Amino acid sequence: MTARQVAGAFWAALIRFDAEYGWSRSSHITLSMMLALFPFTIFALSLSQDFSTLDIVGFIYGT
Repeated sequence: MTARQVAGAFWAALIRFDAEYGWSRSSHITLSMMLALFPFTIFALSLSQDFSTLDIVGFIYGT
């Protein structure tokens, strides 16, 4: 594939994304993920304070 074909495919995908309300769909998915992860993070942090011998936060986030 040439650079012109890649650019044309990218442009066509961007036009289709915009035409089919892709921006509102992607923002809805992002907001839903944030609203799901925020309470879980609060729960994980409060749980790690109760059980300070266990490294729950490190286990969850892989640190």
